[in-house]
Amino acid sequence: MIYEITTLLCLVMSSWTTPGTESILPEKQEFKNIAILPQGVITLAPCLKDIASLDEASVWSIVQTRNRRYFGTGNNGRVYLLEPGARPKLVFDGGTGEILALCADRRGNVFFGLTPDGTIFRIRPSFPPERFFDTEQNYIFSLLPGPEGELYCATGDKGELYRISYSGRGKLVFTAPQSHITALAWLKPGKELLVGTSPDGIVYRLVFKPGRSHPDVSVLYDTQFDEIRAIAEKGTSIFLATNPAGNSGDTLTGAVLCVSSDGILQWKWNCPDSTVFDILPNASGLLVATGCNGVIYELDSLGHHSLLQKASQPRITSLASGSDGTLVGTANPARVHLLGETFAKEGHILSIPHDCKSPAQFGRVRFRADVPFGTELELDTRSGSSEKPDPSWSKWQETSIIRPVGKSGIRSSAIASPTGRFIQWRARLSTDFPNLSPKLERLDLYYRIPNRPPNIKKLEIAKPTIEEAQKGNACPIRKISWEAEDPDQDSLQFQLYFKGQSETNWKQAGHDLAGREYNLDTRTLPDGWYRFKLVASDRLSKPKESALNTQTVSLPVLVDNSPPRVINIKLRGNRLTFSVTDSSSLIASCRISVNADSWQPVEPTDGIFDACTENFRQELALPLAENIIAIWTADAQGNTATGKNLVKR
Repeated sequence: MIYEITTLLCLVMSSWTTPGTESILPEKQEFKNIAILPQGVITLAPCLKDIASLDEASVWSIVQTRNRRYFGTGNNGRVYLLEPGARPKLVFDGGTGEILALCADRRGNVFFGLTPDGTIFRIRPSFPPERFFDTEQNYIFSLLPGPEGELYCATGDKGELYRISYSGRGKLVFTAPQSHITALAWLKPGKELLVGTSPDGIVYRLVFKPGRSHPDVSVLYDTQFDEIRAIAEKGTSIFLATNPAGNSGDTLTGAVLCVSSDGILQWKWNCPDSTVFDILPNASGLLVATGCNGVIYELDSLGHHSLLQKASQPRITSLASGSDGTLVGTANPARVHLLGETFAKEGHILSIPHDCKSPAQFGRVRFRADVPFGTELELDTRSGSSEKPDPSWSKWQETSIIRPVGKSGIRSSAIASPTGRFIQWRARLSTDFPNLSPKLERLDLYYRIPNRPPNIKKLEIAKPTIEEAQKGNACPIRKISWEAEDPDQDSLQFQLYFKGQSETNWKQAGHDLAGREYNLDTRTLPDGWYRFKLVASDRLSKPKESALNTQTVSLPVLVDNSPPRVINIKLRGNRLTFSVTDSSSLIASCRISVNADSWQPVEPTDGIFDACTENFRQELALPLAENIIAIWTADAQGNTATGKNLVKR
């Protein structure tokens, strides 16, 4: 969500719009049972029902077979069974480890792998778990049934893929160059298998041909990520859940890639806030399970995302198709939810508090909403003077209750919240029908703040640099420049004044200036010290009675267009002495030329140019004849003078 600030006379208008889910910040905003569509429309989310609470850390894998649901968990390596009308039942206890892989075949057999033990177990209908196959590896990341009753097993840390017959006899069919095979999916059941790896994040295509013991292997796509977390296929699209190195879920973010069967990238979606844990195709597109804010996203065929639901647990770790919705596993703590296909009965969302920059008087809120019969949309506001809402804030004030309005319509209501620097709104949505939801499409909030004066950040009067002055480059035209801004984005107008050191009244030099500089010809002023005053006003944007101005005065500035003077030129033997004096400026440079020869620099007797009068003494090698001695000097303003003398020796 963003606020657009526009200034209109003395009214500052704040508009909240919904440009898309990129503006929603799950880690900063409070919302429950709320979905945000790609266009920014806010609706009720699909209902999320808690169906199992497990005394575990994580639910890593879920599968449903007929009317039974199995959950693979960690960190105790346990499998739970949930049957209709019953509580979760522990059916396997590995003592330690993770059940990362869990699947079911067409016969209703359930297979799961214990990590880091590396053993696959089978649960046949009406039988307890039995040891099925020992991979002799540490990790079992994925299990995938084949069309002929076989089972494919992805392992680590040697990157081996096994094909296991129904009788439990295994055969190594592929060894990846990477340490781990992390994900499996059929492109063509029994014929073409997709294999995801880590740490290089490469997806291989394995083609099985009759009569051959090993498949043909090619690379479908190199993701440039560290890990292929999951692979899903839908129609002609292949979806890849990927994560960068680290996989902490705290600072690194994953992505979902859509690739064609030819290995061409169709689009890429970057997860806004966390790791991608699982993906699952559904009727509308693709569900994406993420952490560390417990958000389920939904991607459409073009990769545009909706924020579909947010669980109270920080991580969504697994997704699976169920008979009456989508099964959702979480971590910290371990829970299993059912994401239904109907809307939740009620939900709410709070905006991020908006900073008006100054205590504001609130006007009206204008919104566009679609509220079908049987639904309701309530809008509340509260205000305060601290950035984070605390007990000092006002209570929630009802702004509007929107009951059925038929098609989308624009409504406006007065804001009841008192004056404050910050304001926040809350939208509450509810429905009496599972297939209907109100929609909030846009909200504009208007307020007025007292006019604030402009701010002059800098006022500068240019002067010659010492390097330019030493060359005698005077600059009688002085550029006066300034930087100014208005906190309300008002247009500014400037007046420039000056005053001599001994004067009492300010004289105006620049009238109604719109730019940020003024060229002053100092030759129009007597030499001396001056101050300059700049006045900035917002009267171009504000009525006369509410317009404000700000002023600033410069440090004293010297105006000196008079040249220095060369005096007291004397020659005794070969020793030349003279003085250079200026009424206002320091002496900056001096040179001597004898008989029209090249100019030679000379220094003051004290070795430094730091006074308005400098004395010089120079030993010269003069012939016994008439000599012309020329002296050139410049002051710190670049004014120059020349003294000449004809001497005999």
